[in-house]
Amino acid sequence: VIVFRDIDESRALALKMAHTVQYDQLTDLPNRFLLMERLKVEMEQVRDSGKKLGLLLLDVDRFRLINEEFGFDYGDALLKKVAKRIRQQLRQGEMLSRHNADEFMVLVPGIEQVGELGSLAVSIKEHVMQISQLRPELGDFSASIGVSVYPDDAADAQALMLHADAAMNRAKGDASYEGICFFSEQMDSNFTL
Repeated sequence: VIVFRDIDESRALALKMAHTVQYDQLTDLPNRFLLMERLKVEMEQVRDSGKKLGLLLLDVDRFRLINEEFGFDYGDALLKKVAKRIRQQLRQGEMLSRHNADEFMVLVPGIEQVGELGSLAVSIKEHVMQISQLRPELGDFSASIGVSVYPDDAADAQALMLHADAAMNRAKGDASYEGICFFSEQMDSNFTL
């Protein structure tokens, strides 16, 4: 009986450790490492099917200031709400993950038309922005989304993520994009590692 109990405890601990390595502690979403694994698999499948794959990177603007003004518990609760609102806009097969403190990525496999990504990005942004109506104390709460497409914008997973980041920074820095920007080759020539 003692041996079986020890084995069960060891197995439970191993499962918990595996979960901790692959999932974000706060939101219980897949983390960057798990997304990268799935991204590589999906890129192989897309390559064979002739379809496209999209990557959306959402950043909560001025999140550090929100943490400073309202505290870390408030910031954590806000991130959970953002994650929930993004998840509500996803269909089966898409993967939401949390990256840095205030960044979320959505992997969208099997795209036939790039316009699908634009519609999804708008839907996610609108849904996330509704938080400001529920939390008026946030004032000018906003989020920015960068979008990159495989194989159009990058040949590998790392470049696809970097291009989504470059597009997100452009969306954040240029009001004419209204918070959503697709990666372009022009950004690539201006983007330095």
